[in-house]
Amino acid sequence: MEPITQYVVAVTGWELSWLFSIADPKREPGPYREHSSLTVRGAVHRPAPFRYPHAEIIVSGRVRLPEPGHGEHAQSLGSLDAREDTLHAYVTVPMDRLTLLAAVADRLRLVCLTATTLFRRHGQVHGIHVDTAFMPDDW
Repeated sequence: MEPITQYVVAVTGWELSWLFSIADPKREPGPYREHSSLTVRGAVHRPAPFRYPHAEIIVSGRVRLPEPGHGEHAQSLGSLDAREDTLHAYVTVPMDRLTLLAAVADRLRLVCLTATTLFRRHGQVHGIHVDTAFMPDDW
């Protein structure tokens, strides 16, 4: 079992991206394609001290999340990598949850990623916690 770390990020800004188009039948089921993502930027609060003081987290909405095969369990929700002074994360969530997050994006104060501890600047995201309140002493 790989070691797990909670990466606590105090939110400083965000951006929303949305795409809706006709699907390419060779690559996508259904007549339409939809993609949205919420990019959250912030300062890494925990672990402290941490070599990568900045964070950029892309939360991507999916209509259908991949299902693990029979007898398997999900391996991750996304990935982490660290470059220069920034921790980068890409996390997939159900589209309806992303819609909820986008509705309150201006009130987001904290993102906590539960993930494998960085090894060679890479990790796997196992969970995401988003909050509109941030009390540094609680984290």
